[in-house]
Amino acid sequence: MPRSKSSKFLRSSATNPLPVIAPSGTRDIQSKIIALKNERQNLIDTPLLATPEKIRAFHVSLIDAIFSLVGADSSKYQNCFRHCIKLCKATDTYKATSWGSWTGLNSFMKVMEKADRRTRYSNLLHCPAAPDLMVAIAIEKVVLHTQNMQGRNRISDFLRDFDCYNKATSAIYYHQKGNRENILTLDQPWDLTAPVHRPPTRLADKSELTTSSVTSKDRMVVSRGNATRNATGLVENPTSIKIESSPEYEAESSAEHQATAHAIQEAGLRAALQPGPLRGCEGPVPISMPMQEPSTTGEYCVQVSRAETMERLQPLFDRLNHEDWTGRIEDDFMRILTAKSIKVITAEAKGMLRLWASRVRNEVVLSWLEQAQEDLTVFQWIERHTEPPSAMWRSDQSVRAIIHDLDEMIAAVSEPILRDQLWATVSALRGIVAGYS
Repeated sequence: MPRSKSSKFLRSSATNPLPVIAPSGTRDIQSKIIALKNERQNLIDTPLLATPEKIRAFHVSLIDAIFSLVGADSSKYQNCFRHCIKLCKATDTYKATSWGSWTGLNSFMKVMEKADRRTRYSNLLHCPAAPDLMVAIAIEKVVLHTQNMQGRNRISDFLRDFDCYNKATSAIYYHQKGNRENILTLDQPWDLTAPVHRPPTRLADKSELTTSSVTSKDRMVVSRGNATRNATGLVENPTSIKIESSPEYEAESSAEHQATAHAIQEAGLRAALQPGPLRGCEGPVPISMPMQEPSTTGEYCVQVSRAETMERLQPLFDRLNHEDWTGRIEDDFMRILTAKSIKVITAEAKGMLRLWASRVRNEVVLSWLEQAQEDLTVFQWIERHTEPPSAMWRSDQSVRAIIHDLDEMIAAVSEPILRDQLWATVSALRGIVAGYS
């Protein structure tokens, strides 16, 4: 959906990402979902009841429930709340019987694909603006929701793979503060091919917007030299700690990174000097050239604790009481469970997991449980990580920032043929940058 320009202070980019806003705490809206589905069905079955006032009341209740679901208080974000309701009205959200019948589908698909593309090119998480995202979540969770959802679709996968339920609070907060970008760049590394994502680089307090370094929800990373001192302060029973060495984070050789950086330089020069529609203006195109810094190697003590892991798992155990044991809940379990985190959960939780994993035939979880016989409250291990040589740029813009700006300009080109030519011209450079990330 078209949006006005946001203020410079709140505008985000790959070189100026926004801190992630942590949700206040999500709520179970299952009873509200049932009531809203019944109300919606009455509006559809009895057209005489579908007055503008009744439809608006339904949309208000719908969006209020979704605010609760993602951990935001709608009363504190009234401006954003009104814009979400306005979008519900504009796209006849209550009438949708499938994603294809929702009149806002095409617009959201464009936003979704753009967020996907920018995330892959920058390795930073990109999130749709609050109105688009909240209405899409409302359709996913309420309008099209069934107890036993079968199959998958691109939008459902996007909402899951891009952590949209947890990042909706960030979109709401920045929209309330005046950001009107279609897509927000958030300060969290995001690799769509990785089984586990790194935590946000910066978290912000919603009341004061004070930023701080983040400690992951299910693990704490400390330097190896301070590992003993820090862990002792965190653990009540030091005897239930186990430390291992893990080779999981082996880096590529510095020679490979140097070769890739050289390829980026050459590709940048070719793109700048090539004639055709990309130039579009007189004069030379400014190019940022990288200079390599030496790579650095470090060892880190990584920790996972019982309290933090159980806090994340408990809502899923509660859902087992009223949800089908296959499908979405299995995906949610696998986003939290690892061979290491399963070592620190309680004996009762292990028993429940064994029952669930046997029922759904999840051999991975069953094998992890076989290796988690000890009763540990904290598990630690050593990870070795070599940071690739970073590039120091001679200008304030990196290649990713330039590509980000090109994306904006190309998206505004109305001529389809010219727009396709522009995309083709920069696609090779995009691929090189993505491979270097």
